[in-house]
Amino acid sequence: FTVYAVPVAAMSSVFLFYVVASFVQNRSMRYSLIALLTCAMLYPNIMHIVGYKVPTVFSKTEVETLDRLKTISSPEDYTLTWWDYGYPIWYYSNTNTLIDGGKHNEDNFIISQILNTTSQTQAANLARLAVETYVSSDYKIVANEIFKNKTPQQLDPNIMLDELSLSDYQLPAKTRDIFIYLPNKMLNIFPTVTLFSNIDLVSGQKGPRAFYYISNRFEDSQGIINLGNNVKIIKAKAQLQIGMQTVPINKFVTTLYDNNQILKKELQQLNPNGNLNVIYMKNYNQFLVLDNRMYNSLFIQMFVLENYDKSLFEPVILNPLTKVYRLKI
Repeated sequence: FTVYAVPVAAMSSVFLFYVVASFVQNRSMRYSLIALLTCAMLYPNIMHIVGYKVPTVFSKTEVETLDRLKTISSPEDYTLTWWDYGYPIWYYSNTNTLIDGGKHNEDNFIISQILNTTSQTQAANLARLAVETYVSSDYKIVANEIFKNKTPQQLDPNIMLDELSLSDYQLPAKTRDIFIYLPNKMLNIFPTVTLFSNIDLVSGQKGPRAFYYISNRFEDSQGIINLGNNVKIIKAKAQLQIGMQTVPINKFVTTLYDNNQILKKELQQLNPNGNLNVIYMKNYNQFLVLDNRMYNSLFIQMFVLENYDKSLFEPVILNPLTKVYRLKI
C-alpha cells in the first residue's frame, strides 16, 4: 500500500530540496543544487527497480488448475477462498467470489471462519448459506444479512454458528455450485487469515491466539531437529522444546506425494494429551508445528492432509500446489 504515498513523497522531497537551495544566493547554483539533490534521491530508487525481480502471482501449474476449474464450473458458481486470490479466481476460472482485492468488509469474517473452523459441517453450511444469501439479497454484505445486523431481529452470531455445526440445519435451496480453493501459498499467511474470525462478534473480544509455526530451514542432528527460533523436536522423548519450555507432541504426521501425485500419510499418535502437533511435509521440505485447533482446522485438514467429510465435499482438483473441493450440499 506504500505505492499511494510515492507521489506525495516525491513532490514533498523536491519541495524540500527547493527550500534548502533557497539559501543559495546564486540562481544557477541554486537550481543546480536542486537537480543534484533530486538525482541523488532518484538513483537508489532506480537501482532498486532495476534489481527488483518479482515473480508472477501464480505459477504455471496454479493457472492450469484454475483453467481446469473453469471447464467444470459455470459463471454463476462461486469459489470461496481468501481475498488475496480473488482477482485471479475471477480472471482464470470465471467464477465469483465473496471477497477479493477490492472488497474488504465484514465478509472477511465469513471466509476466515470457513477456513479456520474445526467443524466441516459448519464450514459447508456457512458456505451454502453465505453464497445463497449473497445472491438473493442483491449482493449485500453477507455477514450483515445472515446475522440481521443492526435490525430489531438481530441474531446472536455465536448461537447461529453453533447451529450451523448441526447436520440438520435448514439451508436455502441450492442454486449453484460452490468450490473451496485451498492453495499452498496460504500456508504462509494462514495465521493472519485466522485473526479475522478469532473474535467474539458479540463482545468484540479477541480469542487466544493459536500456535502456528512453519519451518523450511531446519537441521537434523544427534536426536534433535532444530526448526529455528528456539523451536526443537526432541525425537527420543517425542517432545517439543520451545524456548525453555518442553511439551509433549500429540501427533506426528509425515506427508509424501508419490510419482502419481497421490498423497501418502503416516500418522504417529504419540501423546493424546498433548496440545501441539508436528507435520513433516516431505516434498515441501518443511515442518508445521500446530496446536490442536490449528491442526483440526478445515484448511490444514483438507489441504495438508486431504481429510474431508465425504458427505459434504468432493475433491475436483488435487495437486501439491492447490486443492479444490466442491460442496455437495
